Amino acid sequence: METTSTQRSTQQSDADRLQQEHSRKIRELRKSQEAELKALEDKHARDMKTSDSAYKVEITAKQDEYDRKLKDLQERQQTALNNLSKQAEVNLKQAQETYRIQAEELRAQGERKLSTLREQHMDAEENIKRKGNA
Repeated sequence: METTSTQRSTQQSDADRLQQEHSRKIRELRKSQEAELKALEDKHARDMKTSDSAYKVEITAKQDEYDRKLKDLQERQQTALNNLSKQAEVNLKQAQETYRIQAEELRAQGERKLSTLREQHMDAEENIKRKGNA
């Protein structure tokens, strides 16, 4: 019976030892899985930070490009506005000069007509006086 009892005791010890080994392996596996999960979480966090930084760099670069293009556009528009303003001033001066010349011509024509009318009036008065004296 001792042999059976010893066998049972040995079997129980082996079973206990196997159970403890199994429990130890499960704990080690859980620890390694937890460590792997933590490492993956950390890597994900780093990747997200890197991605966020890259996104910010890209956004900043695009914003800088848009700002530069806007500034260029505003400068071109200002140049075009300045050119248009200068051309408007030139056109105004030309129109003023044209109207001044036309006014001088009209004044000269008016003076000539007035002079002609005065001469005709004086001639008519002289004719009336002659006819009245005759």
